Amino acid sequence: MKIEERLTGGKIEWPNGARMAVLFTFDYQAEVGSPKLPSGKTNYAIETERQYGGRHGIWRVLDLLDKHELKSTFFVSGVTAERYPDSVKAIKKRGHDIAGHAYAHEEMHLYDRPEEKQIILKTIDALEKISGERPWGWRCPKVLMSDNTLELLAEQDFIYNSDFLNEDLPYVLKVGGKEMVEIPYSFTTDDACLYSPINYPYGIPRNVLGVWQDEFDVLYKESEKTPKMLIICMHPYLTGRPSRSKAFDDFLTYIKPFKGLWYARGIDVANWWKKKGY
Repeated sequence: MKIEERLTGGKIEWPNGARMAVLFTFDYQAEVGSPKLPSGKTNYAIETERQYGGRHGIWRVLDLLDKHELKSTFFVSGVTAERYPDSVKAIKKRGHDIAGHAYAHEEMHLYDRPEEKQIILKTIDALEKISGERPWGWRCPKVLMSDNTLELLAEQDFIYNSDFLNEDLPYVLKVGGKEMVEIPYSFTTDDACLYSPINYPYGIPRNVLGVWQDEFDVLYKESEKTPKMLIICMHPYLTGRPSRSKAFDDFLTYIKPFKGLWYARGIDVANWWKKKGY
């Protein structure tokens, strides 16, 4: 796969002269694709923990976003949409961006090109049937794409992808004769990394809040000179838990007084980038 990158050159700007774009993104797979025990049998500890995201966590997250009058991007697995259709309909009804996150939370690099194409098509179909609109953005499970992923996404006219970790700002990928906006992601602010048991004491919600605040503070200071972007990835089965939802709530309360923030969905950033020709 041949990929050409067009990094942003010269001066950029966000809508209405904003200093920083703020993106809250959620990987919503619930229990779909949960790892098995070494024996190959179901790991009920992980399976049921992640079910919480589809049963309760998603609703707590959606209510928090409503409370703060914010719109977000949800990268949704196709099977998750089929298992929890009311939540996906609610995501759409409340004005959030629904993007693809594979069909059964597959790791795309494990499949050959025809198989991966079918995964993408099945994901589009499932999300469109339930939400009423096809997805225009994509993030691979575990941000692990294959050599074919971008080309296959371009074939289906996806507008943006969010799998790379190499830039602070969006940039354009040219693949298969088409252009797609890459909205870079970061493990630094991902709740799955921050709440991992191996990262203690960062797994404590107050410490996760501190990481988010520090990331924001540095970028906001830098935005005095040039526009910046903050992106945070969360999972309803993690941030949707009570104490962890408070960390998210407290972070939203913390940044609210700051001026010059553009709270954007992935599709908003991608469309803006294309419109400006960056």
